[in-house]
Amino acid sequence: MGVSGGLSTDGGANYPYGWGPFNNNVSNPGPGSGTWYRDFTLPTSSTNIGSEFKICDFGTTNNCSPSGSNFTPGTISGPLPIALKNFEVQNIQNNIKMYWSTASETNNDYFEILHSTTGKDFQVIGMVKGVGNSNTIQQYRFTHENPARGRSFYRLRQVDYDGKYEYSPVRSVVSDLKIKEIHIAPNPASDLVSIIHDGSSSTFDISIKDITGRTIIDYKNYSAETLDISPLSSGLYTITIIADGVATTQRLIKE
Repeated sequence: MGVSGGLSTDGGANYPYGWGPFNNNVSNPGPGSGTWYRDFTLPTSSTNIGSEFKICDFGTTNNCSPSGSNFTPGTISGPLPIALKNFEVQNIQNNIKMYWSTASETNNDYFEILHSTTGKDFQVIGMVKGVGNSNTIQQYRFTHENPARGRSFYRLRQVDYDGKYEYSPVRSVVSDLKIKEIHIAPNPASDLVSIIHDGSSSTFDISIKDITGRTIIDYKNYSAETLDISPLSSGLYTITIIADGVATTQRLIKE
C-alpha cells in the first residue's frame, strides 16, 4: 500500500517540506525551493497500520510537528486490502503461467491481469475472482496462451469491493514462440497426403471439417507421416494440424 504526500512552499518559503514516518529518520533533502514529495510504504502487517506520521521542516531546524511547527500530525488507519505473498511468472511451452498467493485479504473483489510488450501501456488480458476476506494463504493462477514472441511484462491490479485498487510489482518473461511450418502435400489429393514439418514435433492433433464446419476426421497424438483421406467424398475441406500447442489451418481439396 503506497502513500505519498507533500506540501507546497506556495512561492513564499525558501525551504521544502515533506512527509516522514514518526519512528523513522528521514534524510534531510537540504534547503531549496519548490514542492518536495516524500514517498514511503506502509508495512504489510495490519498491526502496524495507524502509525503516527509527522510533518517536518527541513529548512534550518529540522523541527517536526507538533513541536516547533504549526502543522498537526496525522494518522493513517484501516486494514490493507491484501498482503501479497508472492507473484511469479513462468514460460511453459510458450504459455505464460502466472502464480500468486496472498497471506491475508480484506474486501478483495478480484484481480485483473495486465500485460505489456514494452513495460508501459499495460492492457487487461484476464480477471481472477478474489476470496474476499481471509486470514489464511490463498493461491491463484492464470495462463496467457501463446503470447507474442519476445519479452512480455505482467502485473496484477487488485480491486476492492468499493472500486479502490492497487498494483503488484511488475514481472517479465521471454517467449521464444516459433512459427511451425506445417502443411500437407500433395493438395489436391485423392488418397494419401504427407505431413510436411520441420521435425521438431513427433505427434499431432489433426481435424478435418467440411464446408459446413462438421468434423469428419479427428485424430489425437497422430504420429504417422502420411494421412489417408480416401474415405472422404470429393470436395473442399479445412484441415487443422496442432503441434506443440500451435495450430495451422489450411484448405484441403479431395479429388
